[in-house]
Amino acid sequence: MPRPPVQTGLPTAVTDKFKSEFRKGFVEGATEQCVAKVPKTSLLSEETVLQVCTCTAEKMADRISVEDMSAILSGNISENVKEQIKQSTTDCLKETVGLDGKRAASDSK
Repeated sequence: MPRPPVQTGLPTAVTDKFKSEFRKGFVEGATEQCVAKVPKTSLLSEETVLQVCTCTAEKMADRISVEDMSAILSGNISENVKEQIKQSTTDCLKETVGLDGKRAASDSK
């Protein structure tokens, strides 16, 4: 006679809700940190900086583990995660301001 499945952890709906809320908090926190690190003398408009930072945070949330997200928000960033941040930022610059991160002509202050 087959054994019943063993219950482990919380119900899926609870863990999915937690992951969704944690992801949302990560994206908000990482976006805020990113925007704060961009020099005010940047050639990019504030709106473009916000778009790039939000895009980067969302890509990071898709590419890294929950543990890595926690580490980033507390300032402990591994070399692997640094590479993921660099790649995500590059991808978002390309998507937001054009090929190879070059500033779009229409994005002047």
